[in-house]
Amino acid sequence: MWTLGAVPALFFSVTVAALLPRRSAETGAAGLRESVLTASVVFGMWVVTGTEALSYWHALSPGPVLTWWAVPTAAIGAVAWWSWRRGSPVRRLGMADALTHDGLGRWCAGGAVLVLLVTGIVAVVTPPNNFDAHAYHLPRQIYWIQQASVEHYPTSILRQIMMPPMAEFVGTHLLLLSGGDHWANLVQWFSLAMTALAASLIARELGAGMRGQSLAALLVVTNPMAAMQATNTKNDLVLSLWICAAAYFVVTIWTRHGCTPDRAILLGASLGLALLTKGTAVPYLVPLGLAAGVAIIARERRPIAAGITIGVVALALDAGHFARNLSEFGSPLASRRIENRLSNRTFSPAALASNLVRNSMLHAGTPSKALNRALDAATIRFHGWIGIDPSDRRTTYSATPFTIAYAPLDEDRAPSPLHLILALALPLLAWRHRRSPMLVAATLSTGTAYVLFCALVKWQPFNARLHLPVVSLLAAVAGTLAARERPIVVAAIAVAAMLVVAPSLLWSRQKPLLGEPSIFTASWEENMLRTQRQLHKPLYCTVAAARRIAPQSVGIIVFGEGREYLVQRALLRGLERPPRFVPSSTGRDIRPRPLEAADLIVQINGPSPELQREPQGAAYVLVKRCSPFVLYVPLRAKTAAAE
Repeated sequence: MWTLGAVPALFFSVTVAALLPRRSAETGAAGLRESVLTASVVFGMWVVTGTEALSYWHALSPGPVLTWWAVPTAAIGAVAWWSWRRGSPVRRLGMADALTHDGLGRWCAGGAVLVLLVTGIVAVVTPPNNFDAHAYHLPRQIYWIQQASVEHYPTSILRQIMMPPMAEFVGTHLLLLSGGDHWANLVQWFSLAMTALAASLIARELGAGMRGQSLAALLVVTNPMAAMQATNTKNDLVLSLWICAAAYFVVTIWTRHGCTPDRAILLGASLGLALLTKGTAVPYLVPLGLAAGVAIIARERRPIAAGITIGVVALALDAGHFARNLSEFGSPLASRRIENRLSNRTFSPAALASNLVRNSMLHAGTPSKALNRALDAATIRFHGWIGIDPSDRRTTYSATPFTIAYAPLDEDRAPSPLHLILALALPLLAWRHRRSPMLVAATLSTGTAYVLFCALVKWQPFNARLHLPVVSLLAAVAGTLAARERPIVVAAIAVAAMLVVAPSLLWSRQKPLLGEPSIFTASWEENMLRTQRQLHKPLYCTVAAARRIAPQSVGIIVFGEGREYLVQRALLRGLERPPRFVPSSTGRDIRPRPLEAADLIVQINGPSPELQREPQGAAYVLVKRCSPFVLYVPLRAKTAAAE
C-alpha cells in the first residue's frame, strides 16, 4: 500500500507537464522551472482544499483521499497529453543549454544537485526522529485520521491543534495513502528543492545570468540547517518555499509590467499557504505584502481587482484553520497564552538591538571555545551599553540564558556562518550596484524581513531554524550580487558553501551517514530512537503489556510535552487489532484527564497516582510501569497485565 503515496507526486508531475508548453512559450529557458514552481503552489492549494472539504464530511480516509488525487491526475494528464500531441511549442527546458557555456555555473548547479541527492536518500531511508515531530507534528495527523477530520480535539499539548497545519495536511494525505510514515520526510525535502528553484528564479528576475541563478540555488541547499531540516518532518522549509514563491511572483509583477489574474491567484495562494504553515510567517509576509502593493499600483491597470483577488485567495485557504482557532481560543493564530510566550513584550529600540545582535550571534559560533567566549563577552558588554539584560524575559523565550554555542550537527540549532558573512557583505555589494533599483529593493526587503522578525519574535537558542525563509531570500539576492563580481569570488563562495555543509550531511547528530551506527547499518526503529535510545525497552514493555490487555481504545496523557507519536506508532504496529486513540484533555482546560471511556490509559512523563474518571465515575488502576510510561486500566477490567 505504501506505493500509493506516490499518487500526489504523479499529480504534481502531470500538472508540470500541462503547464510547460505555455510557460515555455512565455519565459523560454525558465519555462520548466516556472512550471515546477507553479505546480508546487497548485499542489498546495489542492491539498488544503481537499483536506478541508473531506474533513467537513468526516471523510478524511484512504478511499476518498485516493479519489481526490487520482481523478484530477487522470484529467490533467489527459489535458497534458492532448496539449503535447497538438505540438505546443516547448522551448529550452531550463538552464542546461546555458550551463554548457558556463563551467562555473555548471559546477554550482552540480553542487546543489549533489546536496539534494544526498538529503533525498537520507529522507527516504530514515524515519522521523525529531522531538517536535514526535510531540505534535505526527500525533496530530494520527488523531485527524482516526476522527476522519481536522477538527480540533481535546489535548493537553495545545500545539497539536493550535499551530498552522499546512505541512501536516500534506503529511496526513501521505500517511493515509501509504499506510505508514515512509514518505513523511519527503515533504520537507521537496520543499528544499522547490525553495532552491524559487531562489534561482528570483535571481533570474533580478538580472542574474545562469551563474548567479545556480549560485543562488547552491546557497539555499548548503545552509547546514536547511540540509538537515530536509530530512525531518518539521515545517520550516515548507514555509521557506511559500515565502520564496511569493517573493518570485511579487518580483514578476514588476518585471513583467502587470499582475495577470493567474499571477494574482498564485501570489495570493503563496501568501495564504505561508500563513497556514507557520505563525512566524507574519514578519516575512509584511515586507512582501508592501512590495506587492507597490508593484501592483505601479504596474497594474486594475490594481483594486488584483488586490482583491490576492486577498480572497489567501483568506480562503486559511479560513478553516482560522475559524477553528477563533472558536476555541478567541484568536485566529494562537491562544493568548502561547502568543505571550512567543511574542516580544516590549518594542523599544534597545529590545530590537538586543534581538538583532543575539539572533545574528546564533550563526557566529565557531569550533574555538575561546573565540566563542570572547564573542559571548562582547555581546554581554553590548547589552550593558544599551541598558538591557541579554536574557530579558520580555524578549527571551522561557527566560533562556543567552550564550553562544556551536552545534553544527544539530538540526535544531545548526548555524549558517557563510550566510552570516554574506548578509554582512550584502549592503556593500548592493551599494556597488546601486544603479540597479531592483537589487537595492530586494536587499532592503530582505533586511526588513529580518528586522521585523527580531522585533516581533522572542529570542531562543532554536531561532536559527526560524531564519530559514529569510536566509533563502538572502541566497537569491547574494547569488545575484556575487555573480557580478569576479569569477574567483563565485568560486570561493561555492567551495566555502560545500565545505560548510559537508559535516552536517555526513555526521548529523540525528541522521549520520558516517560513523557508528550509520543510518545504513541501524534499523528503522533504531534510527527512530537515535536520540532517545533509552525508550526502546519502555516501548517494548508497553506494547507487551498492551497485548495482554488487547484494548480497543487507548487514552494517552502527556504531562508537559513528550514523544506521543512513539506510543501511538508502537501500539498501532504492535497490537493485533489497531486501537482507537482517545484524546485526553480539552483545549480550554489543559489539566490531563480522560474525557471518555478507554480500555487502556498510557501516561507519559507524569506522576502515578490512581486516576479517577469524573464523567462516569469509573476509576483507573495502575497495572504496569514502563518508565516514563505508566499503564492504567479501568477498575472493572481484568488486571491480568498487572505485575
